[in-house]
Amino acid sequence: MGRLVSFITTSLDGYVNDVEGRFDFATPSDEVHAFVNEHLAGARTEVYGRRLYETMKVWETWDVSDEPESVREFSEFWKGIDKVVYSTTLESVDTSRTRLERRFDPVALRAFADASEHDVSIGGPTLLAEALRAGIVDELSFAIAPVVIGGGTRALPEGIRLDLELTDEHRFENGTVFVAYRVRRGAPPRLGGGAVALARRGREQAGHDDEPEDDEQRVEQPEVLAEEADERGTGEERAVADDRDRAHAGGRVHGIVGRG
Repeated sequence: MGRLVSFITTSLDGYVNDVEGRFDFATPSDEVHAFVNEHLAGARTEVYGRRLYETMKVWETWDVSDEPESVREFSEFWKGIDKVVYSTTLESVDTSRTRLERRFDPVALRAFADASEHDVSIGGPTLLAEALRAGIVDELSFAIAPVVIGGGTRALPEGIRLDLELTDEHRFENGTVFVAYRVRRGAPPRLGGGAVALARRGREQAGHDDEPEDDEQRVEQPEVLAEEADERGTGEERAVADDRDRAHAGGRVHGIVGRG
């Protein structure tokens, strides 16, 4: 049985790109890149939305013969895995081992991961948000860069709570910290935050045992149109480009940025 996993490089304050769409801070050192290559090796399928796919497909044609070993290793890894792209607007895909799907169905994706002999990796904060809301993700891992950028596209969605178990951690010489968490999937994600928790504590201390009804606490898990899952975050749209020139300027692997 495979797991549904996600790896993202973020700033210390939890963003994958800044307010102008730049993610230069995510460029890994060779040490980080080699570590992440090993971490990702258990996945044999990558799941993308359209825009992340259009950024990532540079790995199909990029000549990395003069790049560091860690970059060459990832290039071979990416060419050798299966890719699933969710999009309602792409007419076709032009990379090897790639399948185009029109609708993002979390139930079907979970079943696919369960039936797989290897892990399935989901990329991009918008698709990941849908998978997290549906309660189908097994592991979250992050390379946390030593930088605060103050805003941009969040790595994780607002409005949900997940209970996690730390399973791995590693520190690198450039200040990056890697952490991995198992998602406890016994119950659906819970909505709410610190203010809600404090309010509940205040009600308990005041002797109010009843809980006010809150429609926002309900978690719905409908099928999501693939393009909605890919386009809903305007910050993510800024984070990647529509053209190959921008892709060659920074081919990103869930936050790993190629230098070419």
